[in-house]
Amino acid sequence: MLARSALISVALLASLSQSALAQRFNPPRNYMDSALVEMTARAGIHYGQAYEQALHGQEAGLATLFQAGLHTDGAPAELHDSILWEMLQRWGDRRFAAVLRRQSREIRNRVRCSIDLGGCADWTPKYPRTAAIAPSDPNCSCR
Repeated sequence: MLARSALISVALLASLSQSALAQRFNPPRNYMDSALVEMTARAGIHYGQAYEQALHGQEAGLATLFQAGLHTDGAPAELHDSILWEMLQRWGDRRFAAVLRRQSREIRNRVRCSIDLGGCADWTPKYPRTAAIAPSDPNCSCR
């Protein structure tokens, strides 16, 4: 009986250790996720960390996501565009624009293009502060 209790305890501890390890390691869900993370990592950007920070309202995370757009193309860029569109909706016009306003013109223009592509709609009436930060680019239309 004592041996059986010890065996159950060992199995329980192994299960808990695997559970704790699984919680610490959050791999990309699919190829596009991993390609985006890898592409931005080459530029020294920790995309997953920046995304989590932005989700929790941290300006540094959002600013890093803005910078990441300069280092993406193809399918990873499309995913990034969708993420910036999501962040604009989550942060709201005033807060999003306040962070974007402090970025370089190149980054402001790239973010505007990303939102145009990611939102794929006329988003400017609902987010006028953000829209006013950078001019619309006809090459950034999803239509």
